Amino acid sequence: MRHPNSTPDPSIIPIWNDRMRRMLKLLLFAVVLFASTPIGAGGANMNRSEWVLTKEISLGTYVIQIHGHQFHQADGTVFHSEDRLTIEKSGRIVETVIEQRIDIDPIEIMKLYGGSRVTVGGDLTGDGIPNLLAVSYSGGAHCCFHYYVYSLGNNFQKLDELEEHDASIEFLNLDDDAALEAQSKDYVFANWYASFGSSPGPRIVFKFENGKYRIAPDLMRRPLIPEEVLNRKSSKLRTRGSWGKSPKRPYDPNVWEVMLDLIYTGHYARAYHFLNEAWPPSMVRKEQFRHEFFECQLRRSAHWFDIAKMNNVPAEAPSPNCPPCPEC
Repeated sequence: MRHPNSTPDPSIIPIWNDRMRRMLKLLLFAVVLFASTPIGAGGANMNRSEWVLTKEISLGTYVIQIHGHQFHQADGTVFHSEDRLTIEKSGRIVETVIEQRIDIDPIEIMKLYGGSRVTVGGDLTGDGIPNLLAVSYSGGAHCCFHYYVYSLGNNFQKLDELEEHDASIEFLNLDDDAALEAQSKDYVFANWYASFGSSPGPRIVFKFENGKYRIAPDLMRRPLIPEEVLNRKSSKLRTRGSWGKSPKRPYDPNVWEVMLDLIYTGHYARAYHFLNEAWPPSMVRKEQFRHEFFECQLRRSAHWFDIAKMNNVPAEAPSPNCPPCPEC
């Protein structure tokens, strides 16, 4: 959800690229399946495909269904290729979504994508109108999650789509109003000088306002971590034995985990100085790292405009001399 006034960044992969990747995977699968079909009498009947109803829920004048697309091979093997969500209102289909995997069941959503306070037909946005949350997953290593939020009132409406790529989204109440907020992580630093498992993802919060989910700075800000705690952290990090052990990953990601926690709670200046305190005296390239962190990778975030505004710093685009994101 890039802010309309933010500067476009070509280094950020657009959402449609993920969908294109999924479409290409399905096309390749179809080609392989076709190539495996025996040629000759009756060969065309050896393989078949069908849409199978896997879930159906009725809510007033609405009927919500999920069908799975299945390929049956002659040897009895069945492949699931994609799911199709349809929303029908008073006998007329008002929405169709096809994804590799999609679900609307709160129990399954919690099992696969993390905790949520959302129920089918529950009031998600606080306006008293039933909502539907559909969650899709593209498959692959920790990517990608896509959330569809619908209003099931007298007038059907798709309210918003949320996608944080590597991060799932949890809906929960973080303030005193009736609406649920969307809480996730910003993985702009995923695989940046670290494995994905070691990559920090700072917390981000979205609030439903004026018909859309928007970054909620007031719900992200937190008091500054006490100085004695920061001092202990920097002292420990400065002497850790992980520095410089790998040419591709010479730094300790625990350093920018603290820095990102400070920045995403409104303490940009303190994060800038924390780097000086946590950096080992024997390690070179500190200023190069500082440049890559603050002027390059941080600004590649889809939420950079809002994060900069929350910290009262200029929302400038990545520096013209930024290197590529390592391993991204």
